[in-house]
Amino acid sequence: MTTPADEYDEAPQIGVGDFFGAIYRFFYNKKVGLALILAMGVLSLLGILIEQVNPTVRADPDMYAAWLEQVRSTYGGWTSVLDAIGFFHMFGSPLYIGMLTLLALSIIACTVHRIPVLWRNAAHPKTRVTPGFYSRARTRSQAVSPLSTGEAHDQVRTMLSKAHFRVLSDPERPDQLYADRFRFAPFGTVFAHSAFIIILIGFTLTGAAGFQDDEVTVPLESRVEVGHDTGLEVELISFEDSYYDDGSPKDYVSDLAVYRDGQQVARQMVRVNHPLKVDGVAFNQSYFGVAADVTVADAEGIEITTQVVPLQWSTDDGQNAYGMINLPEQHLDVYVMTAASGATSSQLAPGEARIEVYGEGEQTLRGSGTIQQGSPGTVGGLKFTFNREKTYTGLLVAHDPGAVWVWVGSGLLLAGICMTMLARHRRVWVRISEAPEGGSLVQFACPDRHDTSFENQLNRMAASLADNAEEDTENA
Repeated sequence: MTTPADEYDEAPQIGVGDFFGAIYRFFYNKKVGLALILAMGVLSLLGILIEQVNPTVRADPDMYAAWLEQVRSTYGGWTSVLDAIGFFHMFGSPLYIGMLTLLALSIIACTVHRIPVLWRNAAHPKTRVTPGFYSRARTRSQAVSPLSTGEAHDQVRTMLSKAHFRVLSDPERPDQLYADRFRFAPFGTVFAHSAFIIILIGFTLTGAAGFQDDEVTVPLESRVEVGHDTGLEVELISFEDSYYDDGSPKDYVSDLAVYRDGQQVARQMVRVNHPLKVDGVAFNQSYFGVAADVTVADAEGIEITTQVVPLQWSTDDGQNAYGMINLPEQHLDVYVMTAASGATSSQLAPGEARIEVYGEGEQTLRGSGTIQQGSPGTVGGLKFTFNREKTYTGLLVAHDPGAVWVWVGSGLLLAGICMTMLARHRRVWVRISEAPEGGSLVQFACPDRHDTSFENQLNRMAASLADNAEEDTENA
């Protein structure tokens, strides 16, 4: 009699190996791989179609909140949903990274599953086939030779060896030969799959630890913090520019110095496409312009700050350039404006600067006025002095820790493609038997997908064997 306890004891137990084996089988399933590729394609397309937030804006909660309000006019009630899912920063979102991880696991599983098959075909190929194989294979050729089967066997082996084939015999089937060329070429798919994983790692590293600031403005003789926990500061020591006869820029170069903890760690003349690099952080010359050296004091004349303000923005009509000073303790934003370079219709004369004072993050004007260079003026309850104009340089500062991995992966991918496309694995089975009318019947067969060049090569070998038969007939 079977008791409930006995039934419990006889119930199948799932071991750790079975569990991981099931996961492994799931990931190397082709349908799963195709589904993950499709999902990645859809997410990537959405990342292109949906407006993406600048990483610098997203890092500031107030700026990000303002940006969301700005795009709400486009996405309406879906704005909060898209934000929660991470669609506004798609390529760094947990959903996208999670899908990348699943796809990487699928590629790894498929590659690991395929390697033993590739190795077996390369190192221990199947040399024995049935006679019917030679009449069913995709690529076939044959010839009748007057030579005996032993002599024909040696001649075929010689022909294949001269064509750089590896030739193997089966001791139990002396009437058959197996030959192949580029036997390790199929491993190109392993290289390609591995390359994709390496490239994914590179992109993940860049997304997790990299950054790119497109508009880092550094006024002449001023230092600016790089941020992003780098501990670096960059200083513009000097700037030179030259122009063609038509007034277009010919060359501009910044003499940059980089500091860590107050100590200079690098200095270089930086031009376009000739960046300064420090600890993986690249300082690229991007643009340049004019800055205003402005001193701000309170109503009693006590200095609050002196800043060199890059006038990096232009008014809608292009006649004026302006920049901003933030006064956090006073909760004010101050805009400084001068006539743009080459402007002919600006209401600001050379040596004049217009000052506009707003509440911090507000659009309500609290005061405005025009001051002369070197003469203090009061605007919005504060005293401003326009000391002089200076040059500033605009830098693109980037840190891309995954770049080297992307280059390695790209090289590996190229190698894999070359192995697969330019050095295709050629396989042929040869059967040498006695011909009914005398001599030897030599049959070539290959089951792989049709390849015209390989078929022509086999036909030439067969024709060479047949030519021997014609020569012997003529000699007789």
